[in-house]
Formats: sequence, structure tokens, C-alpha cells
Amino acid sequence: METLDIDNLTNSTLNLIRKLQVIGKNIRGPLTFIPGNICRLTQLKHLNLNFNQITNVVVNSSSSCLFQLETLDLSNNFISEVSIQWISQLSALKSINLSNNNLTSIPDKIFYNISNVEHFDVSSNNLTTFELWLIQIKKLINYSNNRVTHFTNNYNVNLANYQSDVTEQILLHNTQTRIQFDDSIFEMYNRCAEISSTNNRILMKAIKIINENNTHLLDWNCLCDQYYLYQYIVSSYPTNIFSTWICSGDQSIIYIQKCNNQSSFNATNSHPRLCKLKPSEIESNLVCFFNHIFFFLNTLTRERPQLSNRFLIKYMLKQ
Repeated sequence: METLDIDNLTNSTLNLIRKLQVIGKNIRGPLTFIPGNICRLTQLKHLNLNFNQITNVVVNSSSSCLFQLETLDLSNNFISEVSIQWISQLSALKSINLSNNNLTSIPDKIFYNISNVEHFDVSSNNLTTFELWLIQIKKLINYSNNRVTHFTNNYNVNLANYQSDVTEQILLHNTQTRIQFDDSIFEMYNRCAEISSTNNRILMKAIKIINENNTHLLDWNCLCDQYYLYQYIVSSYPTNIFSTWICSGDQSIIYIQKCNNQSSFNATNSHPRLCKLKPSEIESNLVCFFNHIFFFLNTLTRERPQLSNRFLIKYMLKQ
């Protein structure tokens, strides 16, 4: 089906249409793409193309359209990739349902204005990572029935200046996995300031919401690489006092003492690294290397001044 059967309708009639459904019943609907003449529905607010045979989210039209669209349902199709060519221009979009498709990633430019989006459903796809920049969505993110194992920032999204609240409900049910994570997420999203701040802790709030909405999803391993997140999560509950919290198997020492008030995450694994909470292993090794050199030079200066001077001059000439 290449076009909608609306060509015999006048523009004045089409302008009265606010809702359109082309959906399959028992068998899949006829659509393999979004017909171009849908652009004639300039006042359309709700579009439901559930249970068709659509493989790509592109309108078959040379012009942009549907700027009044608020809800878009493309669930139960064969979509493996979301093209931002059309969706990213839908300035009024509040809800999008892409559940039960074949998605493996969510492009960061998918929304015209992500802060206007209230509901985003990508449940039952082939997603294996969760992009934390999605927490700018207002009310609901449904990522259920995806085998998510890690938090990522594959598009280098910088949340340093983000001041608003985070998503009210984040669902990752039935993932059949546990999410591995550590304090490197602060570096990944340029939110290092959250560690010393008492306000606007958006990543910490997001992890807390995910933890509350999804029982046993997060792999709290009680290691010190999650120290800052542990500190926030436990202290945010009035019935728990972080300073006296004891990990199971560590009955002789409380967590805050175990970690010596700092995180042990491996900064080398932070990608991207938009800010720094600590030097990476490579940087630490370089610091250690140069400290050994300075110690050696100081020793030469004290014990053999002439030799050390010749060494320093030769070193300087090489630079």
C-alpha cells in the first residue's frame, strides 16, 4: 500500500481529521512504509500504525509534515533502525511507541525537543544498553523485555548544564539480565559536580528511580567502584544511615570505612570521558613514572651535582 485513500477528499475535510489508525487485525496491516500523502493531514494529532509491515520510520515524501502530531504508535512492526529524518522534526510530539520491533539502538537526535516528550516505549526490542540521556523524558520510559547489561553514552551527550528533573518512571522489567555499572557514569555524562553538590543530582536520582522501579536489576556488588552512588542511594532513605551501613560478608567493617571515602572505579573504562573524578590508570602510571624521574634527579642533584647538571642539560636539549 503506497498511498492512503484520501486523495478524493478536500483540504477542508482533511483539516478536520485529528486521529488516524491504519492497523492490522488478526493479520498484519498493508503498510510497509509511511505513505507520503499522509502529509495532507496537516492537523493530525494522533497516528496509530500498529501491527503493519513497516521497516523504516521515514515518510515517503519530499517535504516535512505532521507538525501537529502529538502521539505516534509504530509498535509491532519490523523497524530495525529509527531514521531521525522525519521524527526529529515533530516539534509537538509527546508520546512515541516503538515497542515490539527490531531496534538495536536509539539515536540521540530522535526528538525535536526531548524535554517535551512524556512517554517513550521501546519495550521488546533488541536493545542491550540504556542511554542515560533519555532521563530528560518527563513521565515514562519503558525499556522492558530488552537484554540490557550496561549504561552507555554512545553519542557523547553532555548533561553538564541539564537542570530539570528526571523521568518519573523508568521500567526495565523482564530483562533477564543485571546491569553492571559504577561511578564512571558521572564522567561519561559530564556530571562530576554531582559528587560534591547537594542539589541537582540528576544521575543519582535516575539511578535511584531505576533501582526502585526494577527489583534486583542493578548489580549492587558492594565494591568501592560504586561508592558515590551507594552513598546517595542509602542516605536518601530515612531508615538507612550510610555511615553505619554494613555490606553482607563484611560484618567487621562498614562500607564507608572499607572504601576510605572514595570510589575505586577504573577511569580507563569511562567512555566518553567528559569530566574527570580521578586520573585514569594510564595517567596514574605516568604520574608515578615522572615522580620516579624527579626523585632520581633530586638524588643526582644532592650526590653528584656535575653529573646531574650535564644530564639535565642533555635532557633539555632534546625537548
